[in-house]
Parts: sequence; structure tokens; C-alpha cells
Amino acid sequence: MCKQSKEEIAEKFQNAAKCIYIEIISALLVVGFTVLSTNWTKDLAKRYDENTVTPSDYTLYFRILPSQSDIFDKILYKKHLANSSRGQQFKEWMTHQLSLFKHDDLVKIVRTDLVFDNQKMIRLLR
Repeated sequence: MCKQSKEEIAEKFQNAAKCIYIEIISALLVVGFTVLSTNWTKDLAKRYDENTVTPSDYTLYFRILPSQSDIFDKILYKKHLANSSRGQQFKEWMTHQLSLFKHDDLVKIVRTDLVFDNQKMIRLLR
């Protein structure tokens, strides 16, 4: 039978302990990177969804009556702002009002387009 000295056995235990420590550290690194990459992927997916318009986004159409337009002109339209047209001010006001729609949830408005009834103008072009 082969006998080993206490020093040889102690050295083998030290080598085994080093291997175990390396394996434990490797496993912790793998778990840590997995958790980080999962969180990063979720964050990237959220940012991608916020920055792109997809079919799951909503489109709202509003019909603004002439009386409502007159009220906007009387109360909210600021003629003295040289760099901001009436349409731009109306768009900003409408976007602000929609963002206040729900107080508890963040409503992100990606795009606001004003569409006017151009039927009379198109008829004039004929």
C-alpha cells in the first residue's frame, strides 16, 4: 500500500481547496453576469419599445369644434410668442393635456400630428 506523508496530503488539500474556490468564484461570476444581462436586456427592450412606434401603440383622433378652437384662441393662444405658431402652441397644449390624462401612470406621447380639414383647399386646386 502506498503511504503519503502529511505534507503531501496537506498540499493535495490545498490544491483541492484552490480548485473549489475557483469553481465557486466562476459559478458566482456566471450567475452575476446572467442577472446583469437579464436586467440590461429588459432595459433595452423597454427603451426600444418606447422609441419605436409599433402596432400595439395607440392612435387617438380628436375632432376639434370651431367653438373649441375659439376658446383656445381666447384663453390659451399667446400671440406675442414670435417663434411659436398657433398650430405649434395648440399641439404643445394638447400633448401636455394628454400627458396629464392619468396621474399614476407615465403616458409617453411619441408623436403628435395635427391634421386639418383641407377639403375646401383641395377643391380650390381643381
